[in-house]
Amino acid sequence: MAAFATTKGGIVRIGIGPKGEIVGVQVGKGTLEDLSNKIKQNPGILPPSLTIERLYREHPSLPRNPKIALAFYRARLVEHWGTGTLRMADECERLGIKLEFLSESGFFMARFVKPQIAIPPSIKPKLNERQRKGLDYASKHGQITNRDYQKLCDISRRQALKDLIELVEVGLLIKAGEGRAVRYVMSSKDRMRD
Repeated sequence: MAAFATTKGGIVRIGIGPKGEIVGVQVGKGTLEDLSNKIKQNPGILPPSLTIERLYREHPSLPRNPKIALAFYRARLVEHWGTGTLRMADECERLGIKLEFLSESGFFMARFVKPQIAIPPSIKPKLNERQRKGLDYASKHGQITNRDYQKLCDISRRQALKDLIELVEVGLLIKAGEGRAVRYVMSSKDRMRD
C-alpha cells in the first residue's frame, strides 16, 4: 500500500477478486496521507504477542489501525479476522508453492518460493518436446496458460489443451482458475507420483 500513498486520491487497489476483477477502495487525499503516516510509523513488524509459528495456525487478529481494518471490512475487502495467513498457507499448499513467513532486520515478510521442476524418471520418456518446453516456461514464469503454450510451441488451441491436460494428469502441473482465467502452475515434488 505504500506505493499508493503518494497519489492524490482515487482508488487504492487491494488485489484481484474471485472473478479476476481489480478490487479497491475509493479514497481521498486525507485518507492517503493518513495511510502514508501509518506506514511510516509501522515498518511491518509482528506484534510482540504474535510469533512466526503462530501464523501457521489459528490466531487472534491484531490490526495496527482498527479504523482502517474496519473500513476494509465494511468494503468487503477483508472477509475474516485472523485467517489471512492460514488461507494463504492452504492455497499455496494446494498450488504446490512453498510459503515462508520471515522476520528479518525488524521487518515481517511473506516469501513465495516456486517449486523446482523435477520430472520423475518414469514420466520423462512419456513427455514430448513441446511438453518439456512448456514445463520450462511454467517453471521460469510460475505458470503457463493455453495461449502461452500455443505461442511457445506454434500449435493449435486444441493440441495445447491436450498437452496441458496430460501434464496435469501425470501430476506435473495443477490447473488453477476457471474459464478464460485458467492457468497451469507447477506441482510440488511431493505431489508427483513415480
